[in-house]
Amino acid sequence: MLFRRQNVEQQYKLVFIGWLIGLFLYDLFIISDYVLTGAYFQTYVVIRLLFVTPVCLVLLWGIWRKSPYYDLLVSLIPATMVVGLSTGLMLSEGDYRPHYVFGNILLMVCGCVVGRPRTQFVAVIVALQFIGYLAVLQVTDIFPAESKPVSILFYISGAVVSILTAYAAEKSVRQSFLLDQRIKYLNAALNIQALTDPLTGLANRRSFEQATGRHWANKTAARKPVAIILLDVDRFKIFNDSYGHSAGDLCLKRIAGRVVAGLAGTDGLAVRFGGEEILLFLPNTDLVSARCIAEAIRCAILDEAVPHPALGPDAVVSASFGVASATVESCEVAELIIAADAALYAAKANGRNQVWPQPGASASVEAKRA
Repeated sequence: MLFRRQNVEQQYKLVFIGWLIGLFLYDLFIISDYVLTGAYFQTYVVIRLLFVTPVCLVLLWGIWRKSPYYDLLVSLIPATMVVGLSTGLMLSEGDYRPHYVFGNILLMVCGCVVGRPRTQFVAVIVALQFIGYLAVLQVTDIFPAESKPVSILFYISGAVVSILTAYAAEKSVRQSFLLDQRIKYLNAALNIQALTDPLTGLANRRSFEQATGRHWANKTAARKPVAIILLDVDRFKIFNDSYGHSAGDLCLKRIAGRVVAGLAGTDGLAVRFGGEEILLFLPNTDLVSARCIAEAIRCAILDEAVPHPALGPDAVVSASFGVASATVESCEVAELIIAADAALYAAKANGRNQVWPQPGASASVEAKRA
């Protein structure tokens, strides 16, 4: 479905213009009608200008509007022209008629080159045209009996060329489409890799810088609060030294999962900031709300119950949190990180496994919560 939509979107203008020119050239053959058909000239004028041309214009209008029946419309244009010529052959007499038969074959091939409809449509339309041609041969004397097998062979050859041309064109377009989709997929994958920490699946610093750059550049966010939470896994070096880096990596993955779950329903971004340190960027979040989010994640990490026997038989991995918040217009990103880092240092210094707000904010926060 995606292939058809993109194919129609890319080709419909070229097909429309191509067949508009083709219709003009088709009607231009009225000059040869005048020279060759004699008394039957008026018949061909009626067929070309009052039947074929109006029908083809209606079909072209559907193509321009990108009708859901696009392939059928594209296939019906040459078929309509062939029906017009065949009708003229049946209603007239003269030695010129064999030349017009070869015109039908040319229209079949041109229909595939210009319109590029799907192969199954071409096969059905060509089969119907061939049946119609056999009917024309049956009721007219365009060719003598001994020449009819040769003319049928020519018509079959034209039909085969039409189908093969349609198949080759569709195959080429599909291969180009698949190559384009593969390139888009690879580019998207590379972009994800460039913005994601490979171990935890969290955003990396580059992604964080892009997100904060966009947010600080957004004028509508200037007076709204923004918060930074820094968390650091407590005594992670002892954990790594005791159980190895593989266990340490697994521990970080489990904590990262709890952090991401804790940000569900928010616009927050979780970033692996370095080593065992994770940063949470929270747009439109004040200090009280940020502290609540940090406390919930702290409890979730304890509930994860990653054993830390080096600290005691029942000890589990915990984390300390520093929280800072301000309005976008009142500070820079670096200043907010420094404030959160100072709060994190205070949490570590005061016993770990706790959430601390930025220095000087404790009293105001407690007042708001009361």
